[in-house]
Amino acid sequence: TDNQIDSTLVSNSVLYMGTDYGAAAFDLTKQALIWYQPASASTAFQFRNILLQSGMLYLQPTMPDNTLYVFNTQDGKQIWAYDPLNINKQDFSDPFHISLTSDAHIYAHNSSVVRALNPLTGAVIWETNYLHWTNNDAIKQMVVSNNGIFFITGPGGGDILALNQQDGSKLWYMPSTDVYSSLAVGQNHVYALGAQTLYALNIHTGTLLWQKSNISNNMQTSTTQNDLYLVDTNPYNADTTSNAINLDPGTGKTLWSIQNINVISSTLP
Repeated sequence: TDNQIDSTLVSNSVLYMGTDYGAAAFDLTKQALIWYQPASASTAFQFRNILLQSGMLYLQPTMPDNTLYVFNTQDGKQIWAYDPLNINKQDFSDPFHISLTSDAHIYAHNSSVVRALNPLTGAVIWETNYLHWTNNDAIKQMVVSNNGIFFITGPGGGDILALNQQDGSKLWYMPSTDVYSSLAVGQNHVYALGAQTLYALNIHTGTLLWQKSNISNNMQTSTTQNDLYLVDTNPYNADTTSNAINLDPGTGKTLWSIQNINVISSTLP
């Protein structure tokens, strides 16, 4: 039974829904179901990430991130999918982790390879083996931007590899003795959060621009067009000095910070 709606998106008076087992489209004007299409999956994925692009509906569960289903918005037919549990079983022991950008660019990596996929067909556009750049260390996290694809790697998880998103060629590699827990891109910087230090690197060269110490390792790095934030992933943690910090992207100077250990449940977004 598929009775759980996990994500929604409205376009041209049509409500598109990601469900536990597939997708559906509902005409808001006629108040009628247009189509319902189960995915090939035999287990509930909870498709919480939803994207509409070029007449195609992309659905991805939050976890695992190595699954992606693509449906035709007109009739709901499945166009292609990557799913090592049900379809791409040859990748079961080393599945690709998939990053779907807001403009439907798709990149994937496993323990040795980085790929760019055609969003219309799922075919591989380019593929590169990255291990010779990382001394055989696997990738631990991927962040995609218009200026490149950035990865946390290294024996202790403290190195950063930057690749060209057009062809997979190496842009730069920055080793470190720290251990990164969070990676973000914004304002032409790459921000890497270590054990207690936040580093700002030049997005084009990897050169260190500034660093800020005494940062809790419970924080996560987040950016908007003009702002840089550190947000506590566990706001109930009494050991955290600040639950949210706004920093100057150019210098790392703290602009403001708040601490609210006694979090109150809210229905507001």
